Amino acid sequence: MPLPHPPLPSPTAEDGNGQSDSSETLPIPKQTDLPISYNIAPSQKVLTIRFNPETQARSLDALQWGLIPYWAKDPKIAYRTINARAETVDKAPSYRQAFKKRRCLIPADGFYEWRKTAKPKLPFAIAMKDGRPFTFAGLWENWKDPESNLENGCALARLSQASLMSSSRRSIPVCR
Repeated sequence: MPLPHPPLPSPTAEDGNGQSDSSETLPIPKQTDLPISYNIAPSQKVLTIRFNPETQARSLDALQWGLIPYWAKDPKIAYRTINARAETVDKAPSYRQAFKKRRCLIPADGFYEWRKTAKPKLPFAIAMKDGRPFTFAGLWENWKDPESNLENGCALARLSQASLMSSSRRSIPVCR
């Protein structure tokens, strides 16, 4: 059954009696410049968790959804590189370097898949049964345009069709 918008769960798990369990929190700092969205589209900013090997620290950063490979001449390639097939991500030229050196996690509390069998297409909201947040596997890349502007973009890793999602899409995001 399609859902118009999933409710935003609390970042703390509840025990069934409405009591929160502080051991199950997901520490997401407030982002005043990045509003909560029920439907993030390619080219919009998404929160990503990245690891810096030099400082050994993780950071929460807003990156553009759409990876621009470092060798690309045109940033419009980002519209075609929003999802990386997990089965070929280590071999595909657009993702190979990012897969080796620049992986990230993309936190979410749900996502939409679109069923194309009906007209108009139907959105199906997918979330954890208990409403807790989870993360998508992702890749990120830096790209410098000719005017010396630095762009940071990311892509979601997707697995080929799984029986759970077989009626709605050919692939699903890799989640943890």
